[in-house]
Amino acid sequence: MTLTEPRWSATVHKIHGQQFLGLNTGFSADSIEGLRLVKVSRGEGWLVEGEAVRPWVTRGVVQQDKRLVIWGDLKASLSDDQTERWSLKDTEGEKFVRGLIDAWLTLQRQGTRLGNFGPAGVVPIRTAEGWAFLFPPAELAGILDSLLPLSEHFGWDHIRHPEFKDLDSWFFGSAALCLLQAAGKLPWDQANDEALRQELRDLKRTLDWEEVSAPNAAAQALWFESLTGRAGAKAVERWQSWMESGAAFDLPPSPERVKRRRESLEKRRNARRRRAAFWTRKGMLLTISTCVTLVIVGSVGSVIWNAFKPDPTENWTPRQVVEGYYQALNDLNSEGFQKLVQFNSSRQPALVRDQSVITNLYVIKQVRTAYEHHSPLISAQQWVTEGKQALPKGALLWGLSGLTITGQGAQWSATYTLWTSEASQSGVLTAEGTKNDDTIELLSTSRGWKVHQLTRDSKPLS
Repeated sequence: MTLTEPRWSATVHKIHGQQFLGLNTGFSADSIEGLRLVKVSRGEGWLVEGEAVRPWVTRGVVQQDKRLVIWGDLKASLSDDQTERWSLKDTEGEKFVRGLIDAWLTLQRQGTRLGNFGPAGVVPIRTAEGWAFLFPPAELAGILDSLLPLSEHFGWDHIRHPEFKDLDSWFFGSAALCLLQAAGKLPWDQANDEALRQELRDLKRTLDWEEVSAPNAAAQALWFESLTGRAGAKAVERWQSWMESGAAFDLPPSPERVKRRRESLEKRRNARRRRAAFWTRKGMLLTISTCVTLVIVGSVGSVIWNAFKPDPTENWTPRQVVEGYYQALNDLNSEGFQKLVQFNSSRQPALVRDQSVITNLYVIKQVRTAYEHHSPLISAQQWVTEGKQALPKGALLWGLSGLTITGQGAQWSATYTLWTSEASQSGVLTAEGTKNDDTIELLSTSRGWKVHQLTRDSKPLS
């Protein structure tokens, strides 16, 4: 497997006649991504070459070929064009893997805070003696990783866990690289992004001990525990001991044993996929049903509970009530919405519809966050402010922009654009905006002002 070369690389640059080590980000200096990187362009990273550890203090940004370059000190014997892509098919694959693991272990022993393992956490540099490894400042590495398009994740997602962070991410990545170097393949090989992430999440309960091909029992235990999140902080010492032992990655077994092992592993892999497929299909439905039930029960319980406790909105002015209504709609805040609405008749279709939208979208967001481990929700206001960029695959656009509220007493009006996202048959997301003009009628109750009636005139944006 060859890991896709990320858009950034480290090369030597001359600035004002002096040599500096620059991190070529691949992003335009005037893009939104470039502006985010400028904000974190100063910090302290590390350059590890063998046993030598040198700080890489970033000083700022420059442009080269209209691309943003973050530059820092160069205190090593590097020359131009020394960066090479990661490739485990390289004849020096084992040397590369050992060099990488040695490098991050060295920094860990020094108490250095590392970013997460991945294409932004470490940048390899070819040197005359072998390899050097650049570790960008942790904050910069985190931003770079978040900006990496899915199209440039291929290969990387096979050797980094979607949930593991900090040390656990480095344990997993190191074990995956070692296993790939030793066996030539990994026990997981899903091509679909979400299927792969789900299979990796399931490893803790589905990975079989015998699927971890290692040169000896000690390495097998270390790799297995690192892949399943059971290693613990003391694994740093175990990894160090194994590296210092100089043990080979693997010994060539007999052809008969290879055949038996391959058949055995394939059976286990298929069984694991069947179990994972069941929970992927049924688990989502069960989770959604449970979440809907909990939201309904929670809403009923909230109404009962709120009847016996002070309502902080009782003393709100009419304007605050109207502003709070649209804030709850924008934030998918069901509890806040209920506090501001007086439901007392069936002639409130707009209010009922808004409540239904809040509940449904909230459940979808929570379920997807639980499965994907990040919120799919994109704030419409932020999306509009940042120039209405193309929506990433799987995103859920929601919210209001351009809200204007006028009125007094019990009569109010609100004008705004409501944004949602729709996916075509090919999976391409498009933003859909609706211009809404609302007329709101408030009612003075024993618990303060409440939204009593709402009529809405909606027109799709052309």
